[in-house]
Amino acid sequence: MFSTLSPLFLTDLGTSGALLASGTALSEATNHESDQFVSIFWITLVALLSPILSRLTGKKIPDVVFLLIFGLLIGPNMLNLANTEGGIPLLKELGLGMLFLIAGFEINVSSLRSRQGYSAIATWVVCLALGMAGAAVITSFSHELNTYIAVGVALSSTALGTLLPMLKSHGAAGTPVGNAVLVHGAVGELLPIFAISLLLSSR
Repeated sequence: MFSTLSPLFLTDLGTSGALLASGTALSEATNHESDQFVSIFWITLVALLSPILSRLTGKKIPDVVFLLIFGLLIGPNMLNLANTEGGIPLLKELGLGMLFLIAGFEINVSSLRSRQGYSAIATWVVCLALGMAGAAVITSFSHELNTYIAVGVALSSTALGTLLPMLKSHGAAGTPVGNAVLVHGAVGELLPIFAISLLLSSR
């Protein structure tokens, strides 16, 4: 009798365990999905509030500044209101891609071939060399050359997508100062991308 019931009993235990495991997995999936919605809510709220706060200050403080501050606050390293799980990385990559795209729209290719463009390229090369030299001195030349190149690229990079809204909000776009910032910013954004691409392809 016991030999007849034991397989049934074990089968029932296995089924219960499978149901319990599936229920736990379903609960975790539900919590994971709700966390994504909460993160998207906070990100959307920040995107809505930042331009409003910028207008309240008379655009003296660009909305990009508020976006950066709020991003720090709601991020996983502070209040942890928004995390980087689920579809958030895709949203992050999409936003970064759009930022580069918008910055590319503003770049005048002919200005990069002008005297100011050549001066910007020379300035970037000097900054790259200084960054590499500084990293080498700090580490007492104890690392590989690729490490110093990576540090030099990081130190000589600019964020043109962040600078553009600031220039426009202050009415500096199209002025000599704005054009100089645009040219140097474009070089400081394009050349590091090429440099880091070559560096990563060689590793």
